[in-house]
Amino acid sequence: MAAPDRSTRLAFRRLAALALVALVAIPALAAGPGVARPEATPRLAVIVVVDGLSWDRLLQYRPLYAAGLKRLLEQGLVCSSSRYRHINTETGPGHASLATGAPPRVHGIVVNQWLETGADGAQLAVYCAAQPAQPPASGVVPGPARLRADTLGDRLVAARPAARVVTVAGKDRAAIFLAGRDRRHVATWFDADTGHFITSPAYDAAGPAPAAGRAVIAAFNRTRAGARLAGHLGAVWDQLPEPAAVPAGAWAAPAGTIADYQIPVHRLLFPHNLSANRRGYFYGVYTSPLVDELTAELAIALLDDPALELGRRSTPDLLAVSFSAQDLVSHSYGPESRENLDVLRRLDLLLGRLLDALDARVGRSRYVLAFSADHGFSPIPEFQRRIDRSFHGGRLVDGPRVAVGFVERLNRLLDERLGLDPASRPVAAVEGWALYYTRPLAARAAQRTPPAAVPVGPREVDAALPAALSTLYNEEIAGVDLASQSLSWPADDPMTEFVRNDFDPERSGDATLIPRPGVLMHSDPGRGAGHGSPYEPDTHVPLIFLGGPFTAGRLEAETTPYDLAPTLAALLGVAMPAATGRPIVPPSSPGPAQSRPK
Repeated sequence: MAAPDRSTRLAFRRLAALALVALVAIPALAAGPGVARPEATPRLAVIVVVDGLSWDRLLQYRPLYAAGLKRLLEQGLVCSSSRYRHINTETGPGHASLATGAPPRVHGIVVNQWLETGADGAQLAVYCAAQPAQPPASGVVPGPARLRADTLGDRLVAARPAARVVTVAGKDRAAIFLAGRDRRHVATWFDADTGHFITSPAYDAAGPAPAAGRAVIAAFNRTRAGARLAGHLGAVWDQLPEPAAVPAGAWAAPAGTIADYQIPVHRLLFPHNLSANRRGYFYGVYTSPLVDELTAELAIALLDDPALELGRRSTPDLLAVSFSAQDLVSHSYGPESRENLDVLRRLDLLLGRLLDALDARVGRSRYVLAFSADHGFSPIPEFQRRIDRSFHGGRLVDGPRVAVGFVERLNRLLDERLGLDPASRPVAAVEGWALYYTRPLAARAAQRTPPAAVPVGPREVDAALPAALSTLYNEEIAGVDLASQSLSWPADDPMTEFVRNDFDPERSGDATLIPRPGVLMHSDPGRGAGHGSPYEPDTHVPLIFLGGPFTAGRLEAETTPYDLAPTLAALLGVAMPAATGRPIVPPSSPGPAQSRPK
């Protein structure tokens, strides 16, 4: 059955044109503006990810940058038209895509959490960065087992066993997916329950590199984390002083105009008391720019360690750092807020410190750095409507903050139209734009009210769902692609590519909702912001390369964040057969051919 309102989906092509332009295949660039042929394989490849940073937001505050972001934009090869091509632009899928060079249909991380049906028929919520512990009876642990493709780090250590892969992040799924599946990797992230950086039994291989990494993390926790955090960072987050001369420009929204639309995780308005967070001080640190400060400090400590010797041996290494505060702060206070601006100004200084450390420890000519984001971020729709009457957008709400959320309301109409008992709940959950039916549905046929007595299963829900969505959510949802009809999704619809790139038959659910531009799926009925859509600003993110063969320049041609890992792999002489992205610079010497899936 065709999705409802398909003509509307085609009509807003022009509105979403920047996000939906056809991707132009990019051949490996010859030496030219922005690219110089490298003289040798870099000793260290560095990946820096800013969680939730849109391209436009990065540029908006450019005159205020004084350190790392300024250097990247002025001295790097800036790929200004880099966009994701999958529909669920979330943290797990984005980090996995950056590390594997492929969309979710390849690496399998389709959303942050999905539903799976177990051997006993029960449906279980599965977190993307969790795996069964050993022995299985002991539950689950953080780990990369659900990743279905090799990362750059995996391919590097497979080709060069002496190579060392180290990742540091505020979030577990960021560190895990930037690292990959090899147990020799060192992957660590901030734990908001304990205030420490932790790792997982999934990375417990013996050897000098894992042992050295664990020693650095343990020393950091003893001296700067946990009980020492308050003394090290303080208990208050206040904004940095304004520059002496603030250039004219479109800066953050005034606090008085946006406060009504913010979620006060550490109260409203500066200064923010981190101890006021309802989950305690450590979680206050986690949801503030101070988590980025800790991440940078630990990354530099790992870089400094004489036992790890990152980038200082004959074998190339990989260091990946993911800064999480941009995302965590924007969810509550909005990407247009003064809080968000302070996060980026602080990040600029932290990146300056990291680049200075790389210059001093490794040497400018011996490392190459790739900078990007796992996704962008949409504005608070209610605030945007207040300041721009032409704005069209809104939110669908689901979660414990509302009595009747999106799923419950949809189930009530489906129950009515299918003649089901109200307790049947044909739709089990929504995650991102993936919709999951309750399993098993056929067993609920006995609850069907007279006079009908035919069984009700996924096929019947498929038949009723498009019209139900059109009736209830026509202003928010433009259509729906049913998994059962994946072979006949319309090729002329620009959304089909985005849905296919996120489609995994075992994990993507029974239907993919197509939101209208500016619409969020959110847990709060009127506050906070989010991401996850296939439109700008969620898909358009920075992609910048610094060092190695790259010189200052700007690449206007269409690129994608999937190109990041293949570009670094080409410089390191490593093959990535599962990648769909293309290297933006040729390898320094004849290396393994890049094979691409058809």
